[in-house]
Amino acid sequence: MIREVDDGFPGRGTALHYRIGRGPLRHDGHTEVLDVDEGHRLVLEIHAWPVGAVRVDIRLDDDAGDCEVTMEEFPSKGVGGVLHNPLADGLIKLRNVETLRRLDRLAVDRVRRDAAIPKPAPGQR
Repeated sequence: MIREVDDGFPGRGTALHYRIGRGPLRHDGHTEVLDVDEGHRLVLEIHAWPVGAVRVDIRLDDDAGDCEVTMEEFPSKGVGGVLHNPLADGLIKLRNVETLRRLDRLAVDRVRRDAAIPKPAPGQR
C-alpha cells in the first residue's frame, strides 16, 4: 500500500513511501528516485529492509511508434546481494513480468478511455 508520495515525484531524490505486510510482520519502507531522464529512463532504489536495497532500472524505447519497456532489478546493498542467486533471479523475473503485464494493461486502458472521450470542437473547451 502506498502511504505517501513526495511532492515532485518522480524527480531525482524524491520517494514514494509504502507499507507491506500486516501486524508484527508489517514494514514501512520507501523507494527513492536515483536518476530520471523523463520519457526515457527511471532508476529507483527500493529500501527493502531487512534484506538491504534493490536497484531497479526502467527504460523506455520508442520502437516504430510503440513503447518498449525494459525493467532490470538487482540487489545493491545488504544481505540481498550476498544471497543473490539464479533462483532469486527467476523469482524476480516472474514478478517483473507480472509488473510489466499490469503496466501494459493500464496503458492500453488509458488509451481506450482517452479515445472514448469526445474531443471539443475547434474554439471550444
